[in-house]
Amino acid sequence: MVQNIEKLLKSSHLDDIQLAFQMLDEEESIPDNWLKNGVILHNLKHLAAFRPDREALNDNLERLINWLAKVESHQPELTFIPAVINQTQEIRQSENIQSSDLSSLKQALDFIEQESSLLSDRHLIQDFLDKQKVIFRYEGEVYQGLVVSFLKLLERKVTQKNEAKFIRKKLFNIMVEMLQNISRHAEDEQDLAFLEANNPIFTLGKIDDLYILMTQNPVSNEHIRQIYQNLTTVNEKSLEELRDIYRKIIKQGLISSKGGAGIGYIDLRRKSQEKFLFDFQALDPNYSLYRFVIRIDCKHLIENHALRRN
Repeated sequence: MVQNIEKLLKSSHLDDIQLAFQMLDEEESIPDNWLKNGVILHNLKHLAAFRPDREALNDNLERLINWLAKVESHQPELTFIPAVINQTQEIRQSENIQSSDLSSLKQALDFIEQESSLLSDRHLIQDFLDKQKVIFRYEGEVYQGLVVSFLKLLERKVTQKNEAKFIRKKLFNIMVEMLQNISRHAEDEQDLAFLEANNPIFTLGKIDDLYILMTQNPVSNEHIRQIYQNLTTVNEKSLEELRDIYRKIIKQGLISSKGGAGIGYIDLRRKSQEKFLFDFQALDPNYSLYRFVIRIDCKHLIENHALRRN
């Protein structure tokens, strides 16, 4: 029975997937890993598909609520689930369900799936926060004059650690770009009162030979998908591929006033030579906390630097 359900869940046909969830409702137990590895979560959006039969649509939405609760019981760290359950309940109780309501619900379900895919990043970020020795931390509004002051302070603190000049330069350049990203995100948001109540945070820390630079700032949920896609795309590319993409963007003049085409992220990945860590945590129905981490492995960089000089 379970094998038949798994086959239906992998189908590309909507009716097969919805039938699979009906069969799951009748099962007394299902594999725990289905609730943790994304098998269930990936397919929940199909329960939010429009159906002309209102009773059938209501049944699917009720089924969606129940399965969201089951996923939450196995992954309580998924912060978007409570809000999506409330959203689904409101849609189900609506007298006239619009296709736009269901489209919005599918997007919210995407947030949950993205958050689930980033849980390993979240755990690593938390591990860094617990273990790192903080060198510098700032919480508040970010503006150009402040960045200059930061650089002077950072130069003094890093110089005290006797870091090589090329590593200091790399840290400075990455820090500037990360702070500029915070400013860009702030410019994209409309709720100034919310932003003022949730100041961005920049932290520089170190664990052994590893520098950890992290920004935390609120972003509108409507911007999450684009940020997620930009970061995931950059992380999936090799450094050689990113070099070619970077040159193409520069050559074709595809840079907007805000950096354009994710070139800022491409540049950061090339400079750090490490994949990004990032996650999103729901703050309220409209905004989420976006955490972005760059790691600078000094030992690795020094070895590469020596090879290039030889």
